[in-house]
Amino acid sequence: MGSAILNYYFPVAKGYAVIPGEHRGDNSIAEFNILRIQRRFPGDRSVVEHTTVKATQSADWLISSSEQLQDALWSTLPECGRCWVIIILGPTFRFYEYHLHRPKNKRVIPWGPPNQQQQNSFHVRHDCITIDWMLRHMAQNDAPPVR
Repeated sequence: MGSAILNYYFPVAKGYAVIPGEHRGDNSIAEFNILRIQRRFPGDRSVVEHTTVKATQSADWLISSSEQLQDALWSTLPECGRCWVIIILGPTFRFYEYHLHRPKNKRVIPWGPPNQQQQNSFHVRHDCITIDWMLRHMAQNDAPPVR
């Protein structure tokens, strides 16, 4: 399900590539990196890390703090500065921002829509309108705002 949703919101026709991977050898966790091809001048095809995604059915991987989340994501977070992070836990999407230049334990920030900024976890069936807004916002913005 996660791959289909990501490919819908981040299509190749708009310069995105959804790259599947494996989370450090753990078969129960799917990993995706969403890359965006940017052109600064004719013929240029720079690749920018746009979003890091982890997907699993297992609640064993449930992360309770942003520091644990940062440690769990360390191998795939970009060193370019800022990107989006999505954790798909069964039918639930959790949204975060990643900021490399913030203090180590404050780099991963929960992210929600403007009318629900305190909430970053949404059920795919019950909160589909919110998830749609979040994914469209991410597709239209290359990185989270500077904080």
